[in-house]
Amino acid sequence: MNKVITSILFLTLTFSLNSQVDRAGIITKISGSEITVRNENPDAPFVMGETLHLLTGDKSVLLQVTFAMQTSAKCKIVSGSIGKLKINLVVYSGGIKSDITKTEKTTEIDSAKKTNSSDIKKDYYINPANGHKYFVTRSGSWESAEKEAVEAGGHLVTIRSRSEEEWIRTTFGRNELFWIGLIRDTSTWSSNKWNWISGEEIIYLNWDNGQPDNYQGRQNFGAMNYSGRNCWDDDWESSEHRGIVEIISN
Repeated sequence: MNKVITSILFLTLTFSLNSQVDRAGIITKISGSEITVRNENPDAPFVMGETLHLLTGDKSVLLQVTFAMQTSAKCKIVSGSIGKLKINLVVYSGGIKSDITKTEKTTEIDSAKKTNSSDIKKDYYINPANGHKYFVTRSGSWESAEKEAVEAGGHLVTIRSRSEEEWIRTTFGRNELFWIGLIRDTSTWSSNKWNWISGEEIIYLNWDNGQPDNYQGRQNFGAMNYSGRNCWDDDWESSEHRGIVEIISN
């Protein structure tokens, strides 16, 4: 009887997956409780709080996007076992829902509303050279700074020239270390390729001598004003700084 029930559940889940329009991507990295999924559909980028799912044998696993990047996403498990996951497993978007996922999404939405409430004052500055709007985030990790930037309609800053960087330093200061929108491509452990989170092409870099060096590993995020100098460094996920946000008006 149990085998019959299991078979019915498996067929039901398989039908649910096959009925989806989009194959979201594949798992490229499993680090502790964090799962990285590479996006295979550039027309449908991942979004914060999105539910992804996959089947491992007759078991379903639900993932939730905790941090969305340009070509991939970091996720956590909200249902199922991480022990069932393997590199290169196919992940699907939409479909299966769970009360856990709904609850966590509601919590994140409520949190976002509080973050965007009128009692949090932002001082915006407009660069006359490009008309873009900028502000500084609260102190925190690179990921929390980028989340604050996205909620405001932008990204952590993309720097395209020395003159643009000079305006940023003059406006926000030269002695504080700030997060910027550079992120390391972690698709391979030895990669030293960097991308702007905005998706723009890299046409200007200002790394300090010997940087980025990925010292002791997991230095996957770019920061400016390294050691009080007019240069950049790669920094750890656990570091906390304020970030400079850029909002491009259409």
